[in-house]
Amino acid sequence: MKQTRSVLDTISRHPASIALFSILLGTWLFGHVSYLRATRDARRDKSVAFLDETSKQINNVLTEIFICIHAGEAPHDASLQKACAALFSQRLDVAIRSKAFLQSPTFPQDYEDIIHKIDRIVQRLYKPDPQYRQLEHEADSVWHQAKDVLSKALSDAL
Repeated sequence: MKQTRSVLDTISRHPASIALFSILLGTWLFGHVSYLRATRDARRDKSVAFLDETSKQINNVLTEIFICIHAGEAPHDASLQKACAALFSQRLDVAIRSKAFLQSPTFPQDYEDIIHKIDRIVQRLYKPDPQYRQLEHEADSVWHQAKDVLSKALSDAL
């Protein structure tokens, strides 16, 4: 037993053993740090893609709303209602992806708040004689809210 301990002690003090251990430890640490960095970069890239996709969908609906408001006429077909319904159909996807990529507990609720406000504006556009000036202020407010929510989420993701 003493002889085994003596041999292990001699081997552990040998410069080649120390160099080998240092190389192995350094390689493991480098690999681990690289893995963590790659995971963080992949999450960031997916977060940016998710926010880009979400912002385009919201922007498309708001653009159609602003076109109707500035023209002073109600939408000619149900395309705006369908686009708004598409935002609602994305709620679960937004909740899951924001939790996975953004790790934000508030983003899904903020998204839902924005789409409810958009829906109220769209419904009022289809009613007879909508108040375009008031709708413009509300749509502008929703646009600013969406911009702030998405900008905050983007800065958190980066």
